[in-house]
Formats: sequence, structure tokens, C-alpha cells
Amino acid sequence: MPRAPRQVFFIGTEKNTINVYLCGKTWSLPLKNKIMGTESKRQQRFAGVIQQDLADLFQREGNAWAPGAFITVTKVRVTPDLSIARIYLSFLNTKTAREDIELIKAKASEIRYKLGNRIKHQVRIVPELEFFLDDTNEYVEHIEKLFAEINKDTNNNQPE
Repeated sequence: MPRAPRQVFFIGTEKNTINVYLCGKTWSLPLKNKIMGTESKRQQRFAGVIQQDLADLFQREGNAWAPGAFITVTKVRVTPDLSIARIYLSFLNTKTAREDIELIKAKASEIRYKLGNRIKHQVRIVPELEFFLDDTNEYVEHIEKLFAEINKDTNNNQPE
């Protein structure tokens, strides 16, 4: 006698689980690594190698790509197949961070070549480099400014 098909309903996600309705019950299943977007140990190690070598490269030759700016590699994220590296850069001592990131994007192939010369014995393929502006410092400054305004307003409104 053939079985009746079971109904499965996807209910939603909460933090690190998926809620599924199956056979009259609700099941909470843990999300897998690729769905969550967390990096494997291999990706983290590879990203660390790239971050260290790029930081050294920007320290030595960054003035040629972004004159007058101090460039910091804040984060490197690598795709699971290690073919693309997303590099987040922060710029200090410059007012033109947006223009500087565009200059670095234009020089991405040169930077990739120099990175390849440094890590050629550690990797099989040098990943494509995608550069992004890390605006965390600007965000922190904005929040601090808001807190200072709130603090100033509360001090002015208190009776003496």
C-alpha cells in the first residue's frame, strides 16, 4: 500500500536554527556552515595570510597607490573556493578615502601580482582581490558625536 506524501512547511529562521513543520511537529534544525556564512578554518587561515602580507605590502608601497594616506587592512573575507578575497581597508590621515579606495581598485591587478609573488609558495591560486572601504571609524565618530550632543543637552537641561 503506497504511503501518503508528508507535508513539510518551512516556518522561519531564528538565530542559528531553521524551524520546519513536519509530520505534525515543529522541528528546530541547526543551520549549516554555508547557509550561515561563517568561514571554515581553512578560509580563516588563508584570509590571515592575505591580511598579513597585504598589510606589509601597503605599509611599504601604499604611498604609491594612495599618496599621504596610512592604509590599514581591517578585515579579509575569502569565498569557500578561495578564488575571491574581499579586503576591507581603512584610511587614516586623509580626507579623500573614497578617492583613495578607487585608486587602489584601479591598481588591483598590480597589487594582486605583488601579493602573488609573496604567497606563491603557500597557495595554488592567488585570489581575485576586491577592495572595500571600511567605514567603521566614521561610524564610531558619528556615534560619539551623537552621545556628546545628548550629554551636552542633558547638562544644559538640569537645574542648578
